[in-house]
Amino acid sequence: MICYQNQIEEMSHKMQICETVLKDLEAFMASLRKIQSSIKYLTDPSGQPEILEKAWREVVQDVFHMAEEAKCLDERLKTVDICLEDAECGKKTCCENLLLTLSEELSAIYDPSSKQMLTEEKDLYKIFSTKNNKLLKNIQDLRDRINKIGLKDPTIPAIQQR
Repeated sequence: MICYQNQIEEMSHKMQICETVLKDLEAFMASLRKIQSSIKYLTDPSGQPEILEKAWREVVQDVFHMAEEAKCLDERLKTVDICLEDAECGKKTCCENLLLTLSEELSAIYDPSSKQMLTEEKDLYKIFSTKNNKLLKNIQDLRDRINKIGLKDPTIPAIQQR
């Protein structure tokens, strides 16, 4: 009976994690749709150049900030065994690829001087990403150690006996 209760609690925990990941995916996809509509606005030739440039910079910043979110979300999707499929070709894809596609669209609509800015941002992103990955690995190592040291049977009687 206790074994089944533990299994049910474990499955409930896994379902909560899946639910959280799917909510985060939904928010990420909404952000992608927002960026995509912004890109369509940027290609409007009737817009004022100053306003379009400001909007372009904001969209670039949004894409840049979402890059790390995409990477983390991809890792979380893998941990809960959820795969994304490309609607057009049916192949597996990931959040990073979706963001990369939008990023390429964005790059195609602006002048070469901005490419230097994007290169600098990519370099900064790589540094940030490397440090973030190290931090995530350290956190995962700590979780693993805690789980290894943790209670083998987390029932109330087992806790009372300790």
